[in-house]
Amino acid sequence: VIEGNSATFGHNDGFNVTGSGHTLTENKSVSNFGDGFDVDGNNITLTGNKSVNNIGEGFDISAGAVTTSVVENGASGNRVDFCDEGTGTVLT
Repeated sequence: VIEGNSATFGHNDGFNVTGSGHTLTENKSVSNFGDGFDVDGNNITLTGNKSVNNIGEGFDISAGAVTTSVVENGASGNRVDFCDEGTGTVLT
């Protein structure tokens, strides 16, 4: 579980999530030069995260992502707030 972290003013993605079975809860990605949260893994859960004013997507569920759960996250001011190219993404 990755919980309660902040990624701010980074030169790439705020959080780059690969692999499988990861959970990110209550993290913040603000003003990064890439995506706020870039997901390219299997069985990833994002809950209560915030993505604000990133140059890329707020939440980018990449084409290689499978079975991503996106639960009560918030995004605003990003180039695109939410982009889902994954397979089996569940939004609640």
